[in-house]
Amino acid sequence: RSASAFCILPSALTAGLLLGLAFNCKPPLALFMPAVLAALWRPELPAKDRWLLGRVMFFCAALGVIVYELYDLWKFPPSTWAGVAKAREEYVALWPGNPLAGFLSLLFSPGMGAIWYWPGLLLAVYGLVLYGRRAGAGSERRFAWMIGLSSLAFLAFISTIRFFSGEPAWGPRYLTPVFGVLWLFVPVAARYVRRWKTITLLAASLAVQLLGLTLEPMRFFTGDNVVAAEAFLKNPWTYFRFDRSQLLARPQQVWDVLTYDGPPPASFTPAKAPTLPLIIYVKTDKRFEASDYQVLSALRPWWLTFRALPPAERPVDLNGAVSFLLRVVSVGLALMLFAWLPAGAALIGSMTRKLRVTHSPGELA
Repeated sequence: RSASAFCILPSALTAGLLLGLAFNCKPPLALFMPAVLAALWRPELPAKDRWLLGRVMFFCAALGVIVYELYDLWKFPPSTWAGVAKAREEYVALWPGNPLAGFLSLLFSPGMGAIWYWPGLLLAVYGLVLYGRRAGAGSERRFAWMIGLSSLAFLAFISTIRFFSGEPAWGPRYLTPVFGVLWLFVPVAARYVRRWKTITLLAASLAVQLLGLTLEPMRFFTGDNVVAAEAFLKNPWTYFRFDRSQLLARPQQVWDVLTYDGPPPASFTPAKAPTLPLIIYVKTDKRFEASDYQVLSALRPWWLTFRALPPAERPVDLNGAVSFLLRVVSVGLALMLFAWLPAGAALIGSMTRKLRVTHSPGELA
C-alpha cells in the first residue's frame, strides 16, 4: 500500500469507530456513512488504496452494530422476548406514519418546524450549497453532496415515524444531529451573506434556544392543553395549528411565571420521583395546573428547583453542581481567550499550515 494510504488509515479507523458509536446512540445516524466515506476519499490514491480505506471504515462501523446487537441480546435474552413483545403493546408503534405530514411538519410547521426553532438553518443550507459550488469537481464537492443527501435521508426516515416530533419536545428533537452537522457550514455562508443578515439569523437562533431553556417543556401540556400531548397520534397535521406551538406560547408562559402571585405549589412534581419523566398525560385526559407543581411553575435551570426539596431528597448536590459548571465555563472562556491572543492565533495558524501540507490542495474535506 502507498505511504499516503497508511497516513490516512488512522482517520479511517477513527471515523469507523465513531460511526459505530453513533449507531449505538441513534441507529439512523448510520445514514451518514456515505458522508464519512466522502470525507476520507482521496482521488490521488490508487483505487485499491481508496477501497481499502472504505473497507476499514465500514468494518469498524460494523463492529459498533455488532456491539449494539450483542448488548441488546444480553439485556433481553430469548427467554424474555415474550414479555418484551407484550410490554411493547402498551407503547405507540413506530409505524405506520404519515411521511408527508412528518416531512412538512419537521421543516415548516409552527409547532416544530426546523426553520422556526433554528433560523440559522437558512445559513447552514446556503453555506452547504456554496461549499459544494466553490469546491470544483474535487472531493470537497463530493463531500458536500454526501452531507446533503445523508441529511435528507435522515429527515426522510424520521418523517416516516408515527411520532416524528420526538414526542412532546421543544422543536424537532430528532433532527438535532443534522443541525450539528449542518452547523459546520454556517461560517461558509457568513463570508458571503451580509453581516446584518447573519447576525439577525444567529441572534434569532440564540433567542429561540434561550426561550426553550427558560421553562420545563411539559408545562405546555397543562390546563386545557393536556390533550395536546398525544394529539399528533390522532392527527399528524396537528403541528400546523398555531395553538400547538410551544414557541409561540413560551413568552406568555414566562410572563405568567414572573407575575404569578398565587399560593405556592402543593407538590414538587407530578412524577413519582424528582428526576422521573413527566409523561403523566398519556394515560389520562384529566386536567391539571402547572401552578400545582414546583418543577412546572419555576424558571430553569431545572435543578435549581431542587431548593424546594429537603436536602435529603435532592438528587444532586447544588453547591457541587454549580461549582463544576463554573469550572467548565472558566476553561471554555480561557481557551477562547487563548485563541484570540497572538500566541494562540500563531499556534492555530501553524497547525493549519501543517494540515495543508499533509493533504494536497483542494482535497481537504
